[in-house]
Amino acid sequence: SSGTGDRAPEPTCSRDVGAEASSQQLTSAQGFRVPDSTRERQEDVGQRLHTNPIVLRGAGRGDRPTGFTPQQIRTAYGITGSGSGAIAVVAAFDYVQAVDDFNVFSREFGLPTEPSTDPTANNAQLQVVYASGRRPTTDSGWNQEAALDIQWAHAAAPGAKIYLVEADSSSLRDLMAATHVAKRLPGVRQVSMSFGGTETSCAYATFDPIFSQSGVSFYGSSGDSAGERLFPSLSRRVICVGGTTLQTNGAGSRRSETVWNGAGGGISRFSPRPIFQDPVGSIVGRYRAGPDIS
Repeated sequence: SSGTGDRAPEPTCSRDVGAEASSQQLTSAQGFRVPDSTRERQEDVGQRLHTNPIVLRGAGRGDRPTGFTPQQIRTAYGITGSGSGAIAVVAAFDYVQAVDDFNVFSREFGLPTEPSTDPTANNAQLQVVYASGRRPTTDSGWNQEAALDIQWAHAAAPGAKIYLVEADSSSLRDLMAATHVAKRLPGVRQVSMSFGGTETSCAYATFDPIFSQSGVSFYGSSGDSAGERLFPSLSRRVICVGGTTLQTNGAGSRRSETVWNGAGGGISRFSPRPIFQDPVGSIVGRYRAGPDIS
């Protein structure tokens, strides 16, 4: 199954019969609220993308989160370098407190802080870029995703500059325009896209060429609902990233890792199998499958 003849044809823009909004596994436990940025409605398919933050009602500043620190993550995965160049994080809407929250996180864990009070200046650590050239409106749900992404990119590569590239809205067109801006920023070698929407043929036919830039890798989230297949993560030009639960031993080394039972992924309906999946062609068939890494 390693030949080129068994690949699916290039997608062409057409009306996708049977394309249904992805089934988000919404948290219904008492005290939790799911913001609008998480929900994909039927009318959003092919038009609007979503991310997956969850709001905990009643949580105050005195409540300490649980999980791993940056140093624990670096130890578990054997990360020894500090990184270089720049990482671009693409998100929708304006995150007003981006620099302040970035610095709180950095001070807490001994990471370099951003001294500038102007988020859009040519800063050394964190720079906000308005993709359209104008400041977008705000959205608290997307702000949570942006906070997670820029802070942990900084934790993994404290020597790299972080760009937060803000799209005007969560529309497919605006987020793809922001991705086009992100890949051309000075020094960028990685573009992070923690969002997605139910894949459609028109999404691939119209926007797939954006994920092509010499020296730049594109990363897309596989999603947070079991079985959902999302664009852009299933593009053959994008590295599809799933989620896991990490277990460490007493020394802090990685002991085991379990895939989230709610992680998205599967075999694309439109994206042809890329060459790098030829060794598993008998399993995935003519179309691209994901995640690639978790």
